[in-house]
Amino acid sequence: MGLFLQTAIIPNGEAREVRKAAENVAEHVELLDPAQCGYRESEQGVTVLFNEGCCGYEELAKELSEELTSPVLLLYIYDEDFWGYYFYERGAELDRFSPMPDYFEEYTPKERQRCAGNSALLARYFQVDPRDIERYLRFWTEDMMEQDEEPAYPGDEFGQCDCWQMADFMAKLGFPYTFGERNEPEQEVKVLPSLEEILAIDPADFPMEEGVWTLVRLPSVLDSAYIRTIVTGETGEFLRLLGSKTPHLARQELDKLKYSLTSKSDPIISILCAYCLWYTGNRHGAYYELYNAMPPALPFMRQSNNGLSDSDVILLLRARSLMVPIGVKRHISCQDLTRLRELDPQNEDVYLLALAFFHFLDTRYYGTPEKANADLEQLRRIGFPKRDDERICWEGFPEDFLKFCKRGGAQIRAGEIRFLQYDENDYSEGTFI
Repeated sequence: MGLFLQTAIIPNGEAREVRKAAENVAEHVELLDPAQCGYRESEQGVTVLFNEGCCGYEELAKELSEELTSPVLLLYIYDEDFWGYYFYERGAELDRFSPMPDYFEEYTPKERQRCAGNSALLARYFQVDPRDIERYLRFWTEDMMEQDEEPAYPGDEFGQCDCWQMADFMAKLGFPYTFGERNEPEQEVKVLPSLEEILAIDPADFPMEEGVWTLVRLPSVLDSAYIRTIVTGETGEFLRLLGSKTPHLARQELDKLKYSLTSKSDPIISILCAYCLWYTGNRHGAYYELYNAMPPALPFMRQSNNGLSDSDVILLLRARSLMVPIGVKRHISCQDLTRLRELDPQNEDVYLLALAFFHFLDTRYYGTPEKANADLEQLRRIGFPKRDDERICWEGFPEDFLKFCKRGGAQIRAGEIRFLQYDENDYSEGTFI
């Protein structure tokens, strides 16, 4: 028999309230034992791993949502064959998903559609971009199963037809799966400092996650030092009222302020929201707030600074290039980096290196290295950065990109990169190429 597993995520919930709710519904849900469940609380909410043998599924999602003020997304793995979810709020079904709706019996087209999942609806509840989760919500076809190791998004840990794709999906919603396959003891809840406490200390190091780490050591709008400079006047007074709140709760209040304004495009509010989202680990949410702070120009429109100075724009574009979802938004960062070259020529070599990395990633899909090679050629003309350049976090780049920079003469095909005549020992200590 394969793995049967049920977990739930409750946005904005508290562990003690969720446990109390589980105790209240235990008499209605077969084999539910709240004392044997695992609970994880974060700034985003609560994740629960239900005890082995619990037979809740749809009924459990419905019952819990009737006990709680927050919605309940119950996710499950069935016999290690597939995963799915039920999404309920106050006892009413909002959405459901199964990649294999005909697993038990053949469904009508209408019944299948009911199991298709709704990425737009989930995106509204979990403050994510629907394009970052929509590829998970697909019916599994025979062709997909033959290529089951291929992930839905670059950087995913599991393949598109793996039951543990559920964990990748949860992480994109801001609730990483931190349990083992079996329940673990309840962990002590980590309490984040308040926004006031965070801004009172020295700027924190930027968290090392997937991204364009070329720019990680250049100042940006996500530095605490910069945030302290913009919390003045009316915005500063409002933020002082949020001083006792954690970044997660502060961001919710900032959202309310943003949508109460006559102008919905106040860049300072969006930057503050981005800072709060970044600090709580929601990198994708932070990116889209930075996107809203100053949307990229369309090809036929003149770029607008949205009321920001050129120096603020430089800091904003650096942060946006750091936070970009590289699987789907590389083209936006290419626009941003091109503009950074114009606004900040002193660091043109750093921006060119970032452009080369994005164009290098394109070769994996299109097999055409011309743009990446052109970026490297420009770098050679103006001077390639040194390996000891303190502006650049070299260790953040994948090894195959570093090799590509070194040799440049790579034979590249779609989906693979092969390096010709590469000498493992041929590195120079001073200059990278």
